[in-house]
Amino acid sequence: MALLNEKGDRFRFELARSLPEGAEITVFGYTDVTSPCSAEAVEVIAFTLKHLPPPEGLDLIGNLLGDDWHRYFFPGQTVDPFGDADGDGATELRE
Repeated sequence: MALLNEKGDRFRFELARSLPEGAEITVFGYTDVTSPCSAEAVEVIAFTLKHLPPPEGLDLIGNLLGDDWHRYFFPGQTVDPFGDADGDGATELRE
């Protein structure tokens, strides 16, 4: 599947490089576009992160959040597991 931007160029999905194996995204877009290669194409309008695999490893920091998860989402920051940094109503621990 070719992901294209509004100009018909390759959609640059920089986040994909750092997603852990097993992560899933949902792409919203138009399918009435033509790909420069022979693949089916989607003009990306938006995407959402649908699923992340459970964090693996230790919690050496002791904040109840897996260290890998913590480094991925809050690099170099102290995180309150019962806080809600993104304001969505779910605590970091719940997320």
